[in-house]
Formats: sequence, C-alpha cells, structure tokens
Amino acid sequence: MISSNEVNAMFKQFIDDMIHLTEGERLVAYWPLWLVIVLIGVIVSIIDRKK
Repeated sequence: MISSNEVNAMFKQFIDDMIHLTEGERLVAYWPLWLVIVLIGVIVSIIDRKK
C-alpha cells in the first residue's frame, strides 16, 4: 500500500516536472497519462456523436 507521504512526494514531483520540463520531455516522461487523456477524449466524442 502506498502511504500518503509517498503520494504527496509523487504529486510534488509531477507538479515540478510540469513546471520545469520542456514539452518534449513531458510527452516522453508522462506518455501513459497523455494516452489516457486522448483515449477519454476519443470515447467522449464518439458517445457525443451518437446522441
């Protein structure tokens, strides 16, 4: 189980990375996150189109 201190450290690292990394470094370092965001967007647009 992940402790709250570990979660806080991970969140702080994420925020620090979003501030200091270049666009390309963000894309490479957090590609699973961007993939999930794109998939959610595609699913929402497909559902929206069917209505």
